Amino acid sequence: MAAYKNTFIPTRLFIFMNPSKLTLIQKIENDINRIFDEQTSTLHTRTTLHQNLQNEICNLGNKYEMNGVKEFQVRHPLYEDTNGYIDVVWYAEGFPKVAIEIDSSFRKKSLVKLIRTNIPIKIWLYYGKKSCKEVLSDIEDLIVIERDNPKLVRQKRIKYQPND
Repeated sequence: MAAYKNTFIPTRLFIFMNPSKLTLIQKIENDINRIFDEQTSTLHTRTTLHQNLQNEICNLGNKYEMNGVKEFQVRHPLYEDTNGYIDVVWYAEGFPKVAIEIDSSFRKKSLVKLIRTNIPIKIWLYYGKKSCKEVLSDIEDLIVIERDNPKLVRQKRIKYQPND
């Protein structure tokens, strides 16, 4: 079982958030941590772990009466470097309400893309080798769930050998 490293919810979120929204975020965080523990209890490759986490977190939206979508496309007219996809977005009443990015390594582009969205709740599940505490000190309105890097199975590379 992977240990909890750090969960960072900016102080600003605590100040402006009503108690029911804060409780919702804490429940979502607990569920994401439970899913992470379940998925890392068996060995995976980096790709299969990411896919399994993405599938389970996408389906978790149903528990909160939201519809999950994987690979949600984002485009930002001013910042081309933030165009791309967010791993999971949950919709309610036809609008995106929760955006969740899942990263096994520190990817600045993923983080910036998530921060620049106008989706109200932004969650970054990070389970890389390097701690992200230093980076988080200046980021507002982002909920970070930092977990220990799990033991992963290396993917075997198959060399192409043409038929003789």
